[in-house]
Amino acid sequence: MLLKLLDLIIEKKEIDFEKMGLKASSVIKLHRLLTASDIIIEKTIGVLPPSYHSKVYEKLKLLFKLI
Repeated sequence: MLLKLLDLIIEKKEIDFEKMGLKASSVIKLHRLLTASDIIIEKTIGVLPPSYHSKVYEKLKLLFKLI
């Protein structure tokens, strides 16, 4: 339940949704992030606009205080 607080939900009805390139509502599970070389990335499925960066930052701060 606590990990769900770390999820960033992106709804199809949001203003910036079309700019992101996503086809359906999505969830970014910040507790499951990893780093990977661009060599192994086959395609990009979407781009998070700057208006979401502060939301991600706040959730990451919360995540790392819990660890």
